[in-house]
Amino acid sequence: MDILQRQDLLLEVLTDCAGVTALEALPRIVFSRLSWVLDFRRCALVLKEDSEGGAVALLGGAEGTVRSRVGELPGPERARVQDALDAASFRVQPHGQGTELFVPLVANGSNLGVLWFSGVAGAVFSDADVRLARIASGVLAGAVQRLRQEDTILRQQRVEAELRKTQALLHEAVRAREEFLSIASHELRTPLTSLKLMNQARQRALANGKTLSPDSIQRLLADSDKHIDRLIRLVEQMLDLSRIQAQQLELAPRPLNLGALVREVLLPFESATANAPPLQVEVAEDVVGTWDPQRIEQVVLNLVENARKYGAGKPIDVRVVQEEGWALLHVRDRGIGIRREELPRVFKAFERASNARHLQGLGIGLFVCSRIVAAHHGTLSVESVEGEGSTFTVRLPQAPVPPAS
Repeated sequence: MDILQRQDLLLEVLTDCAGVTALEALPRIVFSRLSWVLDFRRCALVLKEDSEGGAVALLGGAEGTVRSRVGELPGPERARVQDALDAASFRVQPHGQGTELFVPLVANGSNLGVLWFSGVAGAVFSDADVRLARIASGVLAGAVQRLRQEDTILRQQRVEAELRKTQALLHEAVRAREEFLSIASHELRTPLTSLKLMNQARQRALANGKTLSPDSIQRLLADSDKHIDRLIRLVEQMLDLSRIQAQQLELAPRPLNLGALVREVLLPFESATANAPPLQVEVAEDVVGTWDPQRIEQVVLNLVENARKYGAGKPIDVRVVQEEGWALLHVRDRGIGIRREELPRVFKAFERASNARHLQGLGIGLFVCSRIVAAHHGTLSVESVEGEGSTFTVRLPQAPVPPAS
């Protein structure tokens, strides 16, 4: 092959190099295509610094590109390559039974490294080989610089995207926290205000010499108990939230019949007033496992209370079944439902469905329930259609699960 043919072939190879999108592709092209132009057995792009700040050799071979730190090359080879990098100058030097050719990679005045060719045994690089190698080094240096600039831009874009994502999450967290504080202050103030008004009414009655009948006293005490219970539940929810966020939610598991527990929790609801939504209960026998009774009761109570709150007064289904080593609790209402786009957020802290913001609640009940179930190595899921209702499903493993270390 004469020099003109070799130059034409070199231009084709370098055109391919100019269009690559990854540094590792360059040595592969050089090895597979440039070996038609230059007679060598091995080649490498040796770059002074990569994105991690160290010199790296991209070694081209028949099986592709091998990436290696210069410091990890064999001793004599490492010394020769490092010396060529430091000198940043063109050199042809004998090596073994052949020669080595080092050509600096320079782009826009920046020394990026060297292009290294190891010749075949018994052969010497000719002046024509040297000229072609110089041409190749210029194009390859431009390609390396372009790829590094593109990599820098991409990394900067990724950082900026992560920063925007973090800022959005922080903004959402602040919004949720502010909404929670507003709701919490309102939820706490409401029963306190009611208690204060009832006490003031009693004080005025006593000041005016009025005597309260036993029935009136009973109603006042019942109303007071209702507001106190509500305050206790609110405080307990906030304490649970604090424990979960501090990763201090503790369980006291013991053998438990889930069906019996659910029936016990539902007794007050089943004896409620005629205005309360009817409960349709289906509980399988002997659905047993090792769980924390108090925490599982908390989950059942919260799900049923939510079904009553959001169920629009329609019947509520409560089912307990077992399925291949799992205990399942289903609570279904036929109320307002949840919008599809809001379903992924329903178990997050401080979240409330947009169509339920007018109803009482802190927006942490389902979050606490999901963490309690997860602490039992179970799952809490929901299926819902807006305007048709929701079904919440608790899955608990029946086999004892060792506590987390």
